[in-house]
Amino acid sequence: VVLAMVVAACGSGAASPSPATSDQSGSAQATGLVTDIVTSGPVEVASFIVRTEDGETLEFTVGTLDVTGGGFPAEHLSEHRLAAEPVLVLYRDEGGKHVAYKLLDAEAAPSAS
Repeated sequence: VVLAMVVAACGSGAASPSPATSDQSGSAQATGLVTDIVTSGPVEVASFIVRTEDGETLEFTVGTLDVTGGGFPAEHLSEHRLAAEPVLVLYRDEGGKHVAYKLLDAEAAPSAS
């Protein structure tokens, strides 16, 4: 049972995620352009906003980020914003907030797991 839960938490690795999707493990993902970044210090990102391909605006709080497998730190979001390059955000809903746990280059992320 535990192994099944771990496998489910990793996601299906779908090649073309929709703008905002979720799975049964409580994880979700969204793809879009970074439109705003809120910092909590000189370089620390507290939250950011993404506009999805279908025009939906989603606000994310930055949680503990997984930077393995192509994941990047939140500070890199400013480069994506300036270059208008899409990001893939993996997140969980916690306490009514979207909490990002992995950030990926949308163009170079064929698999979200």
